[in-house]
Amino acid sequence: MPGTAPGTAPAAAPGAAPGAAPAAAPPRTLVRFRLNGRDVEVEADAGRTLLRVLRVDFGLTGTKYGCGINRCGACTVLVNGRPLRACRYEADRLHGAEVVTVEGLAALTPGLVPGPDGAPSADALHPLQEEFADRGALQCGFCTPGMLMEAFGLLAENPAPSREEIIAGMNRNLCRCGAHKRIVEAIEAAAVRLAAAPPSRTPSRTSSRTSSRTSSRRPS
Repeated sequence: MPGTAPGTAPAAAPGAAPGAAPAAAPPRTLVRFRLNGRDVEVEADAGRTLLRVLRVDFGLTGTKYGCGINRCGACTVLVNGRPLRACRYEADRLHGAEVVTVEGLAALTPGLVPGPDGAPSADALHPLQEEFADRGALQCGFCTPGMLMEAFGLLAENPAPSREEIIAGMNRNLCRCGAHKRIVEAIEAAAVRLAAAPPSRTPSRTSSRTSSRTSSRRPS
């Protein structure tokens, strides 16, 4: 055991009585779900968040850690089509869920013809991503992934929102750079484009298995 001399017993938990048994390791759960169109699995400790699983186990660092208390929206992803905060969502609740991060947003573009592996080309962008870029709806870009995922959920529920409805729908996502006006304009433009787009082509089902015990990918 790391940090323990050969032949000595593991240390008891801090504050435990002398001679007490060492603290048991937290229980781990094998969680199977779909992530950006792929079947995946990961071992998650009780209380481990979806945000940590995405960034550490799968290397999907587009989802950001902002406040950690479910308020800023930087960690927003789609779970079963709904925008949710990954910083407070426990990973062991993901059994059978469909999760999409900003890395998988382009695959949700209406009319997209996926490649042989079911994924879009590396340079493909969703209309929301294109409009955010074209209209300067980002400065430092830290909040942008969460903004995009929240906007996608908004337009999925209300494809033709008014400006007031966009402002209300995006109210929980914070931009410290103050680009809110351009963000609203980008969502308005994307809504017009999406309304005129052909229906989506369903990508093929692919599979990938990842375990938190073996993953070597780490967030940047």
